[in-house]
Amino acid sequence: MSIIEKAVGKAGRGARPAAQPPAVRPPGPESRPQAGREHAVELAQASDYDMRQFAGAEQLQREFRFLKRPLLARVFGLSRSGAKPGGLVMITSCMPQAGKTFISFNLAQSIAAEQMTSVVLIDADPIRRRLSEALGEQERPGLTDLLADDSLSLDELLADTDLDSLQFLPAGSRRADATELLAGRRMDDVLADLSRRPDLVVLLDSPPVLLTSEARALAEKIDHVVLVLAAGETGAAELNEALQMLTGIGASVSVVLNKARVDSRRYRQEYYEY
Repeated sequence: MSIIEKAVGKAGRGARPAAQPPAVRPPGPESRPQAGREHAVELAQASDYDMRQFAGAEQLQREFRFLKRPLLARVFGLSRSGAKPGGLVMITSCMPQAGKTFISFNLAQSIAAEQMTSVVLIDADPIRRRLSEALGEQERPGLTDLLADDSLSLDELLADTDLDSLQFLPAGSRRADATELLAGRRMDDVLADLSRRPDLVVLLDSPPVLLTSEARALAEKIDHVVLVLAAGETGAAELNEALQMLTGIGASVSVVLNKARVDSRRYRQEYYEY
């Protein structure tokens, strides 16, 4: 049985409700300056968007540990080999409703709990902007503003959160030229700036790869792509089309099966690399 058949075949085992995010490490005593804001972004605001936080969610914490370990090994492995910086990770799906934003939000928190590792979480979905809305940052200047205005700097738009080592860049203003901005040289400069920062992982919550051209524009600039599938919802044809598109542009791709009913002994089988 192929890896694709194994991933899609999990549907027959049923789906579980959206899981809760892992418990996160509280801010340390030497948190970063607030980048000109009156207060840090409170991650708990996302509770209205089915991304609730429960300190006792031990099973979910284990699941995200299993998810992040091979990803971090690949990210920092690329960096240490000198092949490329390695720390730029795009999280996408074939179509909407697979749970890519849920994965992005919780994976960012899990990685930020690592020692000596910082995370920048970027809402790179300028159409849906669900991550920005969940965190109450939909009206703040963000990625599209940064790309359209050379007078703005990345650091002045990055928002600290109430989790140490995690910063957030909102989607920014709605613009008709979002695809061109994401594909442009200014985006190259922003990503190059982030890549030069030591021990930093950048997670970009992007649009579905089969739905918009923005996702393809981003994938051509990113070190690694995480493709989120929904058990019982994502079909083999969609998965094949997405993989062909991503690997066709030379993307390094991992596949994560979301909403699957699995136990801790089998969870590691739900992460595939291509």
